[in-house]
Amino acid sequence: MSPLEQALRGPQAEAARAQALQTLDTLEQRLRRNCAQGLPPEEFAQANRLVQAFQAARETLTATTHPNHHRSQP
Repeated sequence: MSPLEQALRGPQAEAARAQALQTLDTLEQRLRRNCAQGLPPEEFAQANRLVQAFQAARETLTATTHPNHHRSQP
């Protein structure tokens, strides 16, 4: 289990989630600023894939506040 996964399951899960989301936002903003300055086509394609990865990570982090939400109740 990664340190982030451990933190998201621990007593400070909300703080860990907020920090991870802030980091994603910061990285995505930096990437978008660099893209706005112009990139060669191959670098632009890679940057676009990174933006998609940031969005997927954000969706995963905000999908639930309970790690076992998908399990059925006994």
